[in-house]
Amino acid sequence: MDIWWHKNTQIPSEENYFQMCANKSGSLAAMAAQLGALLGGGNAQQIEALGRFAETIGIAFQIQDDVLNLSQSLGKEYGEDISEGKRTLHIIRTLAVAPEQEKKQLLDILNSHTNDKKLITEAIAIIAKHGSAYAKNKAAELAGEALKHIETLPESDAKRQLKELSQLLISRTF
Repeated sequence: MDIWWHKNTQIPSEENYFQMCANKSGSLAAMAAQLGALLGGGNAQQIEALGRFAETIGIAFQIQDDVLNLSQSLGKEYGEDISEGKRTLHIIRTLAVAPEQEKKQLLDILNSHTNDKKLITEAIAIIAKHGSAYAKNKAAELAGEALKHIETLPESDAKRQLKELSQLLISRTF
């Protein structure tokens, strides 16, 4: 879905974007968490809770990863998603709320698959005005939702570590 959207210049809905993230990052994380819970002797409720936690935190992770691509953070290729023409949450949001001139400018840059740093910087400036904060807030919101999935699990060192992991994934700068 991710590749198809930017190769065919499609603009997904937020709902479709979240589904793509669930398929891309969330489902693998959910399966791993459920398998771990099953092998660890967890009951059906624990297996389900950990799976939902992992899927939701996987979506938050993907959003944060997309946000980091627009910063000059260590370990990320600056603006690579712009060069590839990816349709990420902050881009979807920007295209929904920006004035027409900025929407057109952003789409032209995305669809050109440019490596021109000046154009990439222009696109990032437009996104920063309209969509970056939204995406960061959505990642934080999803991390909070992920924690709700494990609220009913007994307090343990493992649960504390999952809480720490959720905070690390959305506050990371790499």
